[in-house]
Amino acid sequence: MQAAWVTDPDWAAALAALPPELADIYFTPGYHRLHREDAGCVVVSDGNARLIVPGLLHPIPEQTGIADLQTCNGYGGPLVAGAADAAWLARAWDAWRGAAAARGVVAAFFRLHPLIDNRRFLPADATIVDDREMVTIDLSAGAEAAFAAADSRFRNKVRRSERDGMAVRWDAPDDWPAFEALYADAMERLGAVEALRFGPTYFRALRALPGARIGTIHDDASLLVGAVFLEGPCYWHYHLGARRPAAENQAMSFLFHRATQAAGAAGARALHLGGGATPAPDDTLLRFKRLFSPMRPRFHVARVIADSDRFADLVSRWEATAGRPARWLLGYREPIVPAVERHGASGTS
Repeated sequence: MQAAWVTDPDWAAALAALPPELADIYFTPGYHRLHREDAGCVVVSDGNARLIVPGLLHPIPEQTGIADLQTCNGYGGPLVAGAADAAWLARAWDAWRGAAAARGVVAAFFRLHPLIDNRRFLPADATIVDDREMVTIDLSAGAEAAFAAADSRFRNKVRRSERDGMAVRWDAPDDWPAFEALYADAMERLGAVEALRFGPTYFRALRALPGARIGTIHDDASLLVGAVFLEGPCYWHYHLGARRPAAENQAMSFLFHRATQAAGAAGARALHLGGGATPAPDDTLLRFKRLFSPMRPRFHVARVIADSDRFADLVSRWEATAGRPARWLLGYREPIVPAVERHGASGTS
């Protein structure tokens, strides 16, 4: 059994050998390079079986030469191809640990893919946390069936938009800079976390990414709403969206309807919309997305430790400083807050 960090072409080749139901844009080197150059992938091979573990390498603050492996914004985690039973999987993860630790990787944090549900590819000692509800539009029976299964309030908005003559424009080059400005304004208005405030470099790379589709709706003034979708061989994903402050959700609803039709026409099995801005079951964004579909997969995160001694030492030192047990899966990354601010604090990343 061999485990090695591979080049981007070999990474892409390993993904290309997967069955279609395991293929998705989120696992590709191109998507990882959107976020940072320090991305990598370990491929463990043995006969016709493969364990593929991609991610971003994040140096651990105030440490030298060590890092953790984390999934990009979106979904990822391990993939397995070929004849791989539980015994093979255990040996493969041992081989991964050796390759990861040799690169200075202490642990991996995975944002698991809710449609592939790759929890089954994790080792037995992985720590898995059920994070939140997601919403997916099921296209297995076609876009018309998906529309019929949606909430009547969503269908009414779509029909009203059609009567009003609303139109969606796809992949117009001029819409990218307008959307970038609209998105930046929306993130500022909503007080979004820094991780979601993408700049010009990100948008240039996103625009060049194969499978990135932009849909927009305009009125007489300017861009009203816009959204970027990521097109994969089986799954489309809603990636980014923004609307003008005064724009009603009707326009965004209609844009999602047209995206559902486009995904269905392309042969996708599903259009994944993601979840809420928080794990709360009454999250406003989640409630909006629930109108589109009754399909509600769960989103999970997971941790796999590569170097148990280093991991235990990092967490022990953090807990000694904080004066309490760590709650995050990567406990040494949890912010240390004063005692008066601790009530209700939580986190999994």
